[in-house]
Amino acid sequence: VALEQALAEGDETEAALVQALAEVEGLRAEAKLLPAGLGEAARALDVLARQAEVAAALADRVDNTIGLAFEQLRARHAEALRVEAAMVSAPVEAEAAALATIAHEARADADAALADVHRGRALLVAER
Repeated sequence: VALEQALAEGDETEAALVQALAEVEGLRAEAKLLPAGLGEAARALDVLARQAEVAAALADRVDNTIGLAFEQLRARHAEALRVEAAMVSAPVEAEAAALATIAHEARADADAALADVHRGRALLVAER
């Protein structure tokens, strides 16, 4: 009975060892696949890094395009303001030119009147 019990325990131990060996072999197989999996992961990370660089370049291009569009918009707005200012200032400039002409004519009239006063004074002095 003890022998049968020992044989049964031996069989159980052998089965446990066979199971353990199978698990070790499975782990070895997984360990062999691990470097290949790491290599795939490294390649995937490399691809992701390249995609990130492309995305960054595209973002720069979009940023430059947006900046250029804003610059063009600012330039158009500034030109529109210059045109509007010219349209508004044209009548003002014409009025200023007309006033300058009137002022010049008034100055000429004042100079003529002063000359008349000087002549009149000269005549008065001469008559005395």
